[in-house]
Amino acid sequence: MFERYSDHAQSIVAVAGEEARQLGHHHIGTEHLLLGLLSDRRNPVTRALPTGTSVQVVRRKVAEAVGSNGTATDDDLTFTPRAKRALERASRFSLQRHDDEVGTVHVLLGVLDVEGRAGQVLRGLGVDVTRLREAAEQTTEQPRRAPSTRPTALVQDDPSDPAGSASSVSQRRQPSPRCSECGSVLDTALAFRVLAGHDEEGKERDFVVVYCATCGSSIGATPA
Repeated sequence: MFERYSDHAQSIVAVAGEEARQLGHHHIGTEHLLLGLLSDRRNPVTRALPTGTSVQVVRRKVAEAVGSNGTATDDDLTFTPRAKRALERASRFSLQRHDDEVGTVHVLLGVLDVEGRAGQVLRGLGVDVTRLREAAEQTTEQPRRAPSTRPTALVQDDPSDPAGSASSVSQRRQPSPRCSECGSVLDTALAFRVLAGHDEEGKERDFVVVYCATCGSSIGATPA
């Protein structure tokens, strides 16, 4: 199922599983996919959502609507029929739009297309789902570039620079990366989980999702 999914879209699905587990749910439904979409405020999907539709607010509404089945483990999680259809339709939407891969916009369109609890939660928050779908259809998602892995350059100090040294070559230190949501230094706040999914043939496939341990915002995912 996830063969054509971008790394970003895969991370959204992985975070949806993590949200379900933390809420004590034994399934991954459209409501959890919605939480996954909202987990990263940098993605274009959030631009189509009304101001105030935060992941915290939606998480609370999902908890009220579904309740809790106690604790859940990764082995307990299965996609609901509606969530499966939403992910399948996301692939179809990407093909209809002649996009090279399935992105987060396609996942949102799939979730809205099958209705389900995600639609109920959004309507409960006063969101016009029809207008949201129209806005998503007009949204273009640019593929994310992988961060540069080039080593830090060695820079020769300029003798004319009073702040430098004329006799040595110094290495410029780059600042530690920080979470775009909460500002935590990722040197210590970076975390990951291995979550299971299934491909088109029904074979189980593991994905590694990387996220900020402080606020839970997703950073990326890759097949294990």
